[in-house]
Parts: sequence; C-alpha cells; structure tokens
Amino acid sequence: MARGICRTKTGETGAEYARVDFGTSGLSTVPRSLYDRHGYKPPYDELPLCNELDA
Repeated sequence: MARGICRTKTGETGAEYARVDFGTSGLSTVPRSLYDRHGYKPPYDELPLCNELDA
C-alpha cells in the first residue's frame, strides 16, 4: 500500500502536496486533495515537512 513520506506547500500559491512511496512503483508527489481522497496513511497533517527531511 502507498504511504506518505512528507508534505510541502508551494510558496506562490500555497498549494499543498505530499510525497508518497508507492513501493515498487517508486516515489511520486501528489496534491493534498488526492492524498486525502485515497486515504493514504499517515494523515496529511501528521506528515513531517519535506524540507525537514531534506536537511
């Protein structure tokens, strides 16, 4: 099952995205609306910020 890795927000528009690990299909970045709609875990608001992981 796909699992959320981290979350981010664009500075220009404020759009929210999550980086998701799809296992053998690899990593992808999806909009928050899609993340929530598919019920990926953990909940979006519990994901760490991507810039914290990249640091």
